[in-house]
Amino acid sequence: MSSRPRPLVSALAATALLATTALAQHDHHDSTRGSADRSALILPGQDAFGAIAEVVKLLSADPTTDWSKVDIERLREHLIDMSAVALRLRVATEPLAAGARFTLTGDAPAVTAARRMFGAHTRQLGQASRFHAELRDAGAGLVVSITARDPADRETAARARALGPVGYLALEEHHREHHLALARGIEH
Repeated sequence: MSSRPRPLVSALAATALLATTALAQHDHHDSTRGSADRSALILPGQDAFGAIAEVVKLLSADPTTDWSKVDIERLREHLIDMSAVALRLRVATEPLAAGARFTLTGDAPAVTAARRMFGAHTRQLGQASRFHAELRDAGAGLVVSITARDPADRETAARARALGPVGYLALEEHHREHHLALARGIEH
């Protein structure tokens, strides 16, 4: 007798496996029965949803949360801006001695989101940063110049060029606190 699987048996086994997998994917009740199953999952399946879920969980656990001020929709709108800036802008880079000039273009919602995010971010970094940023409206786009505060600081100049506009927005890990403040209705 041959050790090769018989076609009919293999086909039936594959069909049973596919049916079992499909049932498991669609049976939400069974997949959430045990707390061990739920705690084993880390990612929510979509980053904006995960950020919102994280904030909602924190607000729900905080007995001092003033629910009359909570604005999850504002946080959602900000996450939409973040996505547009990170994924839908086109960036043209012009190196400068102390950093770089970035011309940002794209669809109107992405450019509008960039104006909001860069305006807020450059104010937030303020004097504490090693960087200096200047914004200039360019009609259908935005020009962002990011340079070393000290023109002789070559490392910061190189970092400004390497980070680019989106890396610059990610500096100083302030986004988590900013998201919580937006959701609490503290920032706008």
